[in-house]
Amino acid sequence: MKTIYSKTIKYASAILFCVTAAGCASFLEEKAYSFVSGDELYTTAENAELALTGVYDVINAGSIQGTGNQPLWGRGMHYLMMLGDEIAPNGISDSHHLVIASCGYNEEADFVSMGWFGLFVGIDRANHIIQKVPQIDMDTKRRDEIVNEARLLRGLYRLYQAWLWGEVPLPNVPNSSPQAPREPLETVYSYIEEDLDKAYKELSDRNSSVNGRVNKWTAAGYLLKMYTYLASCKENHVGADLESTINNFDWVDADACWKKALTVAEDIYLHSGYKLVKPYWYNFLADTKSIQKEECMMIAQTGVGGSNEYFLFAYWGGPQGNVGTNGGGYGWIRPTGELSDKYVTEDSRMGWNLCGSLGSNVTEYTMINGAKYFSPTALYASGANLCHGKFRQSDPVARTTQGIPTWASNIDFPMLRFADIILLYAEALYKTGDEPRARELVEEVRERACTDMDGKLDESALNAMNSGYYKTDFMQELLDERSRELCIEGWRRIDLIRTGKMAEVIKSIKTVNDTGSKYYYFAPQMEPIKNNYQSYKIWMPVPKREREVNKNLTQNPGYSQAI
Repeated sequence: MKTIYSKTIKYASAILFCVTAAGCASFLEEKAYSFVSGDELYTTAENAELALTGVYDVINAGSIQGTGNQPLWGRGMHYLMMLGDEIAPNGISDSHHLVIASCGYNEEADFVSMGWFGLFVGIDRANHIIQKVPQIDMDTKRRDEIVNEARLLRGLYRLYQAWLWGEVPLPNVPNSSPQAPREPLETVYSYIEEDLDKAYKELSDRNSSVNGRVNKWTAAGYLLKMYTYLASCKENHVGADLESTINNFDWVDADACWKKALTVAEDIYLHSGYKLVKPYWYNFLADTKSIQKEECMMIAQTGVGGSNEYFLFAYWGGPQGNVGTNGGGYGWIRPTGELSDKYVTEDSRMGWNLCGSLGSNVTEYTMINGAKYFSPTALYASGANLCHGKFRQSDPVARTTQGIPTWASNIDFPMLRFADIILLYAEALYKTGDEPRARELVEEVRERACTDMDGKLDESALNAMNSGYYKTDFMQELLDERSRELCIEGWRRIDLIRTGKMAEVIKSIKTVNDTGSKYYYFAPQMEPIKNNYQSYKIWMPVPKREREVNKNLTQNPGYSQAI
């Protein structure tokens, strides 16, 4: 999503956004990290572009104004969004990762603090643009586009805040008060809707400045996400058991949200120009980026050269192996048997998403768009080498010659895909009374999984999938389909929360491999999650150090209230 010019990124961060409240102070110092300041003059079109680059920059920055290590979509956000039944922690040696992966997070968890800080930095940077760029004498079309891009990104960052914490402060001008209280959820979402809707109505179909940056359909996609989430939360009484006035969804008009969701989803489906790319896995490789952009409506774009803005693949999903020789990861995140049980063998997504490890002496490889990808070994009968295979690294030797560190990935992480939109469209259709059409759309997503490189559809495989996946309860079938298609892309947590199924799903997770299935090998690793999960953990805690600085911040229910 960010510009590919690493020098521009460096200057945008260093020149336009020096912090006075938090500065470049040590991560451990007790200072206000939520809000940034800086009253640099916005006088030229070049400054406006640099400022916008700074707003994009937080998506995948190696650190944000001296704070954190890949705190958002480089690594941290994947952990914050991971709770569910798709991912089993395995052998995690770093305590910061383990506390999140095992659902043991509290108000002092570093990843939680870094996420809170990073999103507020992005919002403050956007506020500078929205207030100051309209005063610049420059091309009016581009000026308006810059402001609307900033509004879209501000809405996006707030949407993730609302998903993770619920009520949050709403700084709407540069250098807002660091003592601002949390605002009611209804107010938070009204601000998000206003920003995303304006960008949806005023941005063009594709960005006129930089290929791959946000456009009107990106805004529409996140509006659809928002409407679906709100309607579902209201229908399923999300959080009502916590008996708290914080994060209440009683104000939501679910019927109105479903109607809005249907209108937006239909517009995207019919008019956006995005499509399901074939094959499926071209969405998840570094060397298929030009094709990936045909389906991915928003990506976390990796850096080039020495920008240090990468997707930290080794700490996330992917076949276990050697980072320096075959592009493997650490194997800290493994598939669950519950995920494997959602697939039938005819579904090619299973063969890609669940695979064996890369081992230490792998020599077989496949060439994809001129790049070498080492082939995972066959899955052991025991399942001991079972790995997530959705994201795969190319030959690290070749990447090193391009200036990419061995620990880093140059994969552009897909934040929002057209396949997701189709499934949300199906959900909106079902909720507004058209189940037959909803089922047709779900089948459309499945068709890709049984279509070969030449575009030939395997009818028998599709029939097997439709038969094996059918449930009379369409919503359960749809949730399973979303997991099959979107696993480890960060949506399972949100889907389970909004449908009120998180507690049920966590309770039913197996913690012993008592089925004899190789796909349940890592079931024992799920026991800490079952032990640590409580219903209040649908929300992240407000970081302790933020509450120590801002006495007006209340804590989410279930976490410590004392300072």
